Amino acid sequence: MNAQVSLSVVKAEPQVRTAEELAYFAGILDGEGTCTVYRVRDVYNCCISVGSTSEALALWLHKNFKGTTSAQPAVDNKEEKWQWQLREKEDLIPLLRLIIPRLIIKSVQARLLLKYCMTFRAARRGRRLTAADHELRGAYCELFSVLNGRGHNSNKERAALIAVLTGEDGLRL
Repeated sequence: MNAQVSLSVVKAEPQVRTAEELAYFAGILDGEGTCTVYRVRDVYNCCISVGSTSEALALWLHKNFKGTTSAQPAVDNKEEKWQWQLREKEDLIPLLRLIIPRLIIKSVQARLLLKYCMTFRAARRGRRLTAADHELRGAYCELFSVLNGRGHNSNKERAALIAVLTGEDGLRL
């Protein structure tokens, strides 16, 4: 059975975070998280997410950083898996600004995601994307696919792309 249990989105006012909470969150995101832009049909989405077998961690993220939390039941010998996601640009932008200085491994992905969110801040819901919008958003999807990729050559590709994005002649993210 692959049923998912979702908790409602927390719509609390943003709270001031301590340096320790932000550092803890950055460490969790570096180790267990993902920053990405992806496409489903003609809809482009962006998010940061954390997957874990710890319900307590997922609920702490949900309580403190908004977003949604879902659980996938245990199957065979695998434990129950919890996932927390934050997808709204108006929530992502301030959080990314706070945690980017604290990230090590996911720093490039977070900076690129912030740039994406800022570029497409004004959502165009209900409107058709222009060809230029599709091209630019598609390029972001491809960048994240390489940055978050797994497999035999992914480390080499990722290192080369990071060098281009952050190097002397790169985008200086």
